Amino acid sequence: MLRTVSAVLLATASAAAQFAGGSIYTSLDAAQYTGVTQIAVPGNPYLSTGEVLAYSTGMSAGARSLWNAESLGVLLGDRDADGIPNDWLNVDALHFTTTVSGLQPRPFDAMMSFEYDLTNASGGVVISSGDVFRLTGIGTYTTVITRALLAQAVGTTATLNLDGLTMTSDGTLIVSFKNAPSSTFVGTGNRIRSPLNGNIGSAITIYGSDILAIPQPWGTAPAVILWRAADINTIASQYGFSSVTEVRDFDIQPNTGAISNPYDLLGAWASGTRPHLVFFPYGSDVAICTNPAANPAGFTNTWWAAPGTCGTCGSFATNGSTNRVALDALALSPHTLPVGSAITVDVTDASGVPIGPGLVAGSPFRFTVRNLPTAPSGSVARILVGTSLSSGIGYPFATGGFNSVVLSTTDPFLLATTTVAYDPILTTGAAALYGSAQTPTLTVPVGVTNLSLWVQPVMLGPTIFPTGAPNFFRIP
Repeated sequence: MLRTVSAVLLATASAAAQFAGGSIYTSLDAAQYTGVTQIAVPGNPYLSTGEVLAYSTGMSAGARSLWNAESLGVLLGDRDADGIPNDWLNVDALHFTTTVSGLQPRPFDAMMSFEYDLTNASGGVVISSGDVFRLTGIGTYTTVITRALLAQAVGTTATLNLDGLTMTSDGTLIVSFKNAPSSTFVGTGNRIRSPLNGNIGSAITIYGSDILAIPQPWGTAPAVILWRAADINTIASQYGFSSVTEVRDFDIQPNTGAISNPYDLLGAWASGTRPHLVFFPYGSDVAICTNPAANPAGFTNTWWAAPGTCGTCGSFATNGSTNRVALDALALSPHTLPVGSAITVDVTDASGVPIGPGLVAGSPFRFTVRNLPTAPSGSVARILVGTSLSSGIGYPFATGGFNSVVLSTTDPFLLATTTVAYDPILTTGAAALYGSAQTPTLTVPVGVTNLSLWVQPVMLGPTIFPTGAPNFFRIP
């Protein structure tokens, strides 16, 4: 088992309050419970650790896949030069710089950090697990803050791996870090304002469940302690956690105000206050609030990521002996997601199992679209197929989310496949229960080699969210 979760947590979980308003965005941790190799939610039978999941008020079936790993890999581009843009790792930390009522957030509105270093073909680090980065377009990204700047802010020589991330309105980064390999702590820092006098210079041990503020200018202003491991453990111990060695990710708790920060008596940041947080302990699918009284779902510390009881937490189902899963990234929004705003497409075998980026000439496959609206009647989607991508973020096509077609609108292959002749084979059937729909079974033509194709679903019919997340596959 990834972590021993006591019966106290399990007993508490069955009566835990549900999330009551807005949207929760999360991801699966790369480390799961023993025996769990497949995780599903209704309509999405094959979730991966690299995708971003969403649960919003009104999603009665539970969490959905918002952006799958393949679609995010398309936006990041081919970083290891192997000809396949699938260079996407597990999302360790997530923060949205903006969300808008009635609109799905865009991938470009998110700051992220990977759990592992992304390397190129030579083994050089392209994006480190201590960097915060943003997607800026098709195949481009920008690093918001580097591992080196974070290390400078806390005054450490440790190789930092960012675990938790959010940002306040004044641009302060609030962070937590993963423990050093084979260690119970991250390292020591000598630029962290000490708990009592606000000065810097003394070495302070940093633990994986410490939460720090990094004020601007990043890397120049010293870090400030907000919540210490002892605080987090005191709260989590009420729910069966004997020790929270790492806080996976967190966000500011909605509907709460700042409270006095006992570690910043001289008011070095935010006049000596700290925000309440919602956080995932390592190995948990229960988000814990630091302020139980302000939990909009009820007077408890815990939230579920989606409706469910202890046996089906978050509506997740696994192939293991338990349906418990370990969640990682966490971001909150006060805004709900409209129906049909999380459409994804997978390249699957005839039965709907994703087959990854490689297809063999002569082999059968289908396009499977997820999360289409099913009311008042089953929706259908048309699959766009092309050999090249647009520049920037694509061609504007709709509002919200993947509001653009990322395929080049001048691509001759795309133009050919959008003719009526291809409608019967590139249009899905009506969405079934939970919004899944498939095209007829297709076959890779014999003799076709060395062909890279990008695909993207467009929902047909009147809607404000017709465009889904892209995907990629290659015929070697």
